[in-house]
Amino acid sequence: TQPVGTIASGALTVEFKEPLDPDPDTAGLTPAENPQATDNNVPTPHCLPERPIIGIAKRLDSVAESETVQGLFEAEFSLLIENLGNVDLVNVQVTDDLSATFPDGVFAGLIGVPVVQAPLAGNGSLYTGDPSGTIELLNASASTLPVGEQALISFRVLLDPVAAQNYGPFDNTAFAYGESPEGTPTQDQSDDSGELEPDPNDNDDPTEPGENDPTPIELPIDPELGLAKRVIDGPTPILGMPGVYDVTYEMIVQNTGNV
Repeated sequence: TQPVGTIASGALTVEFKEPLDPDPDTAGLTPAENPQATDNNVPTPHCLPERPIIGIAKRLDSVAESETVQGLFEAEFSLLIENLGNVDLVNVQVTDDLSATFPDGVFAGLIGVPVVQAPLAGNGSLYTGDPSGTIELLNASASTLPVGEQALISFRVLLDPVAAQNYGPFDNTAFAYGESPEGTPTQDQSDDSGELEPDPNDNDDPTEPGENDPTPIELPIDPELGLAKRVIDGPTPILGMPGVYDVTYEMIVQNTGNV
């Protein structure tokens, strides 16, 4: 019989609450009556604690004037979702309310449908970026993320600052959700990251201060004014006024900028 104590195996320490006995059915008997320790080979159950952890990072890839609609802008975003925990994640969801980011009608809609990397499953055209439709990017029931895995989401939006007379700057935040197979929930707020790193300091806690910064969007505003001038009549001498002439000019002022 071993005394109560601990036994170390790598980084895991097992604490025994009861004495160890490799041949428990000899209790009260002499060893000669039941000398076989091998008839007590029962597996020892063990269960490591669940630590479901989801992380999300977001990046503005580009923003530029629309080549098809004058006065509008197009912006492209990428999101990276990562499983930082010790169990697979199920019911994974990502939400992004673009109408809250771009208020007053600045958000003019999506360009195409989001591109979603497996094993996540996108909502396709159901995602509108507006609560009047849905702000959910994924089909959660079909979206999983194994331990240590990452998945990318990208989408493009159309912005109309002219109609709203709101040119920003704007801040955008997305949210990621998931749960363990046993139903333990986890969530994270996106961190602005050029390298798309949900947990920049690699300590498996993406919720720390400095790791949930919104993604800033600044439109490439270029105010510009043009002026042209020409003579359309004259010079015509004025009778009785030697050396004095009448000249008519025409001037055109044009907004040559993008605002």
